[in-house]
Amino acid sequence: MRTLHLHIGLPKTGSSALQSWLSLNSQALALQGIEYADLVPEAKHGMTSSGNGFTLYQALAQKDLVRAQELLTATYFGNSGRATAIVSSEFLGWVPKPLLLQARETCNRHDIQVHIIAFVRSVYERAYSGYIQDVKTKGRANAFCIEDVATRFTRTQKNLLKYLRVFRGAVTVLNYDDPQRDIFAAFADAAGVDPAPLQALGKQVNRSLSGVETEIMRRLNALHD
Repeated sequence: MRTLHLHIGLPKTGSSALQSWLSLNSQALALQGIEYADLVPEAKHGMTSSGNGFTLYQALAQKDLVRAQELLTATYFGNSGRATAIVSSEFLGWVPKPLLLQARETCNRHDIQVHIIAFVRSVYERAYSGYIQDVKTKGRANAFCIEDVATRFTRTQKNLLKYLRVFRGAVTVLNYDDPQRDIFAAFADAAGVDPAPLQALGKQVNRSLSGVETEIMRRLNALHD
Protein backbone atom coordinates (compact mmCIF):
# COMPACT_ATOMS: atom_id res chain seq x y z
CA MET A 1 0.00 0.00 0.00
CA ARG A 2 1.40 3.39 -1.02
CA THR A 3 0.51 6.69 0.64
CA LEU A 4 -0.28 9.97 -1.09
CA HIS A 5 -0.34 13.09 1.09
CA LEU A 6 -2.50 15.59 -0.78
CA HIS A 7 -2.11 19.17 0.46
CA ILE A 8 -5.07 21.28 -0.76
CA GLY A 9 -4.25 24.65 0.83
CA LEU A 10 -6.73 26.08 1.79
CA PRO A 11 -6.44 29.62 0.35
CA LYS A 12 -4.25 32.23 2.08
CA THR A 13 -2.58 29.78 4.46
CA GLY A 14 1.03 29.90 3.25
CA SER A 15 0.75 27.34 0.44
CA SER A 16 3.31 29.10 -1.80
CA ALA A 17 5.86 29.13 1.02
CA LEU A 18 5.23 25.45 1.76
CA GLN A 19 5.66 24.58 -1.90
CA SER A 20 8.95 26.48 -2.06
CA TRP A 21 10.12 24.62 1.05
CA LEU A 22 9.12 21.25 -0.41
CA SER A 23 10.86 22.06 -3.70
CA LEU A 24 14.00 23.17 -1.84
CA ASN A 25 14.05 19.89 0.10
CA SER A 26 12.89 17.45 -2.59
CA GLN A 27 16.20 15.55 -2.53
CA ALA A 28 16.36 15.49 1.27
CA LEU A 29 12.79 14.16 1.34
CA ALA A 30 13.78 11.43 -1.11
CA LEU A 31 16.40 10.25 1.40
CA GLN A 32 13.49 9.71 3.81
CA GLY A 33 11.67 7.67 1.17
CA ILE A 34 9.25 10.49 0.40
CA GLU A 35 8.80 11.76 -3.16
CA TYR A 36 7.97 15.38 -3.87
CA ALA A 37 7.89 15.47 -7.67
CA ASP A 38 9.64 18.80 -8.28
CA LEU A 39 7.57 19.86 -11.28
CA VAL A 40 8.17 23.57 -10.60
CA PRO A 41 11.87 23.71 -9.61
CA GLU A 42 11.87 27.52 -9.76
CA ALA A 43 9.84 27.45 -6.54
CA LYS A 44 12.93 26.57 -4.50
CA HIS A 45 14.34 30.01 -5.35
CA GLY A 46 11.29 31.76 -3.91
CA MET A 47 9.19 32.05 -7.05
CA THR A 48 5.47 32.00 -6.29
CA SER A 49 3.92 28.85 -7.72
CA SER A 50 0.80 26.73 -7.41
CA GLY A 51 2.79 23.64 -6.48
CA ASN A 52 3.36 20.30 -8.14
CA GLY A 53 -0.35 19.54 -7.78
CA PHE A 54 -1.40 22.22 -10.24
CA THR A 55 -0.76 19.74 -13.06
CA LEU A 56 -3.22 17.33 -11.43
CA TYR A 57 -5.77 20.12 -11.03
CA GLN A 58 -5.46 20.93 -14.75
CA ALA A 59 -5.91 17.28 -15.74
CA LEU A 60 -9.02 16.93 -13.57
CA ALA A 61 -10.45 20.30 -14.65
CA GLN A 62 -10.07 19.22 -18.28
CA LYS A 63 -11.55 15.79 -17.42
CA ASP A 64 -8.39 14.14 -18.75
CA LEU A 65 -8.69 11.10 -16.52
CA VAL A 66 -5.90 9.22 -18.32
CA ARG A 67 -3.45 12.01 -17.49
CA ALA A 68 -4.78 12.23 -13.93
CA GLN A 69 -4.24 8.49 -13.44
CA GLU A 70 -0.68 8.74 -14.77
CA LEU A 71 0.08 11.55 -12.33
CA LEU A 72 -1.51 9.84 -9.32
CA THR A 73 -0.05 6.39 -9.88
CA ALA A 74 3.35 7.08 -11.47
CA THR A 75 4.62 10.66 -11.81
CA TYR A 76 4.08 11.68 -8.20
CA PHE A 77 5.83 8.58 -6.86
CA GLY A 78 8.95 9.12 -8.99
CA ASN A 79 11.00 6.78 -11.12
CA SER A 80 12.16 4.84 -8.07
CA GLY A 81 8.59 4.05 -7.13
CA ARG A 82 8.77 5.33 -3.57
CA ALA A 83 6.03 4.28 -1.17
CA THR A 84 5.11 7.82 -0.09
CA ALA A 85 4.45 10.95 -2.13
CA ILE A 86 3.50 14.56 -1.38
CA VAL A 87 1.33 16.59 -3.77
CA SER A 88 0.48 20.24 -3.10
CA SER A 89 -1.72 22.86 -4.73
CA GLU A 90 -4.33 25.22 -3.32
CA PHE A 91 -6.16 24.86 -6.67
CA LEU A 92 -7.11 21.29 -5.75
CA GLY A 93 -9.78 22.68 -3.44
CA TRP A 94 -11.76 23.70 -6.53
CA VAL A 95 -11.96 20.23 -8.10
CA PRO A 96 -15.66 19.25 -8.42
CA LYS A 97 -16.84 16.41 -6.17
CA PRO A 98 -17.60 13.93 -9.02
CA LEU A 99 -14.01 14.22 -10.27
CA LEU A 100 -12.64 13.87 -6.75
CA LEU A 101 -14.62 10.65 -6.42
CA GLN A 102 -13.07 9.36 -9.64
CA ALA A 103 -9.59 10.30 -8.43
CA ARG A 104 -10.29 8.47 -5.16
CA GLU A 105 -11.40 5.37 -7.04
CA THR A 106 -8.26 5.49 -9.21
CA CYS A 107 -6.14 5.51 -6.07
CA ASN A 108 -8.15 2.68 -4.53
CA ARG A 109 -7.65 0.51 -7.63
CA HIS A 110 -3.88 1.05 -7.42
CA ASP A 111 -3.63 0.46 -3.66
CA ILE A 112 -2.85 4.10 -2.91
CA GLN A 113 -4.02 5.45 0.44
CA VAL A 114 -4.86 9.16 0.18
CA HIS A 115 -4.33 11.49 3.14
CA ILE A 116 -5.65 15.06 2.82
CA ILE A 117 -3.85 17.92 4.58
CA ALA A 118 -5.57 21.30 4.83
CA PHE A 119 -4.82 24.51 6.72
CA VAL A 120 -7.54 26.85 7.96
CA ARG A 121 -7.24 30.31 9.49
CA SER A 122 -9.30 33.03 11.15
CA VAL A 123 -12.35 33.84 9.02
CA TYR A 124 -11.63 37.59 9.04
CA GLU A 125 -7.88 37.24 8.39
CA ARG A 126 -8.50 34.80 5.53
CA ALA A 127 -11.01 37.20 3.95
CA TYR A 128 -8.81 40.28 4.34
CA SER A 129 -5.76 38.48 2.97
CA GLY A 130 -7.80 37.42 -0.07
CA TYR A 131 -8.95 41.01 -0.53
CA ILE A 132 -5.33 42.25 -0.52
CA GLN A 133 -4.43 39.60 -3.09
CA ASP A 134 -7.26 40.83 -5.34
CA VAL A 135 -6.02 44.43 -5.05
CA LYS A 136 -2.48 43.27 -5.78
CA THR A 137 -3.14 40.95 -8.72
CA LYS A 138 -6.67 41.56 -10.05
CA GLY A 139 -6.97 45.34 -10.06
CA ARG A 140 -9.65 45.47 -7.38
CA ALA A 141 -10.57 49.08 -6.56
CA ASN A 142 -13.43 48.94 -4.05
CA ALA A 143 -12.94 48.79 -0.29
CA PHE A 144 -12.94 45.66 1.89
CA CYS A 145 -16.45 44.95 3.22
CA ILE A 146 -18.45 42.48 5.27
CA GLU A 147 -19.57 40.67 2.11
CA ASP A 148 -15.93 39.64 1.57
CA VAL A 149 -15.95 37.83 4.92
CA ALA A 150 -19.19 35.97 4.23
CA THR A 151 -18.33 35.04 0.64
CA ARG A 152 -14.82 33.76 1.33
CA PHE A 153 -15.92 31.87 4.44
CA THR A 154 -18.64 30.11 2.44
CA ARG A 155 -16.19 29.14 -0.31
CA THR A 156 -13.62 27.79 2.13
CA GLN A 157 -16.24 25.89 4.13
CA LYS A 158 -17.73 24.36 0.97
CA ASN A 159 -14.37 23.12 -0.32
CA LEU A 160 -13.28 21.69 3.03
CA LEU A 161 -16.59 19.89 3.59
CA LYS A 162 -16.34 18.43 0.09
CA TYR A 163 -13.01 16.77 0.93
CA LEU A 164 -14.25 15.63 4.34
CA ARG A 165 -17.19 13.90 2.64
CA VAL A 166 -15.14 12.28 -0.13
CA PHE A 167 -12.18 11.15 1.97
CA ARG A 168 -13.98 10.88 5.31
CA GLY A 169 -11.53 10.15 8.14
CA ALA A 170 -8.41 10.59 6.03
CA VAL A 171 -8.32 14.38 6.45
CA THR A 172 -6.02 16.36 8.75
CA VAL A 173 -7.05 19.98 9.34
CA LEU A 174 -4.33 22.24 10.76
CA ASN A 175 -4.61 25.67 12.36
CA TYR A 176 -2.63 28.25 10.39
CA ASP A 177 -2.99 30.74 13.25
CA ASP A 178 -1.47 28.45 15.91
CA PRO A 179 1.24 30.64 17.52
CA GLN A 180 3.02 27.61 18.99
CA ARG A 181 4.05 26.02 15.67
CA ASP A 182 5.08 27.23 12.25
CA ILE A 183 3.35 25.82 9.18
CA PHE A 184 6.45 23.86 8.11
CA ALA A 185 6.67 21.95 11.41
CA ALA A 186 2.92 21.37 11.43
CA PHE A 187 2.95 20.08 7.85
CA ALA A 188 5.99 17.85 8.50
CA ASP A 189 4.26 16.25 11.47
CA ALA A 190 1.07 15.64 9.49
CA ALA A 191 2.96 14.09 6.56
CA GLY A 192 5.29 11.95 8.65
CA VAL A 193 8.38 13.95 7.66
CA ASP A 194 11.45 14.32 9.89
CA PRO A 195 12.15 18.08 9.64
CA ALA A 196 15.57 17.94 11.34
CA PRO A 197 17.67 17.37 8.18
CA LEU A 198 15.62 19.73 6.01
CA GLN A 199 16.73 23.25 5.08
CA ALA A 200 14.79 26.25 6.34
CA LEU A 201 13.27 28.29 3.54
CA GLY A 202 15.10 31.46 4.52
CA LYS A 203 13.13 33.75 2.22
CA GLN A 204 9.70 35.30 1.99
CA VAL A 205 7.37 34.01 -0.71
CA ASN A 206 4.38 35.93 -2.09
CA ARG A 207 4.68 38.78 0.40
CA SER A 208 1.40 40.42 1.33
CA LEU A 209 0.98 44.17 0.91
CA SER A 210 1.03 46.39 3.98
CA GLY A 211 -2.06 48.44 4.84
CA VAL A 212 -0.55 51.58 3.29
CA GLU A 213 0.54 49.73 0.14
CA THR A 214 -2.92 48.21 -0.23
CA GLU A 215 -4.63 51.61 -0.02
CA ILE A 216 -2.22 53.21 -2.52
CA MET A 217 -2.67 50.36 -5.00
CA ARG A 218 -6.45 50.32 -4.51
CA ARG A 219 -6.62 54.04 -5.34
CA LEU A 220 -4.37 53.57 -8.36
CA ASN A 221 -6.58 50.72 -9.55
CA ALA A 222 -9.61 53.03 -9.29
CA LEU A 223 -7.80 55.89 -11.01
CA HIS A 224 -6.74 53.74 -13.95
CA ASP A 225 -9.92 51.65 -14.04
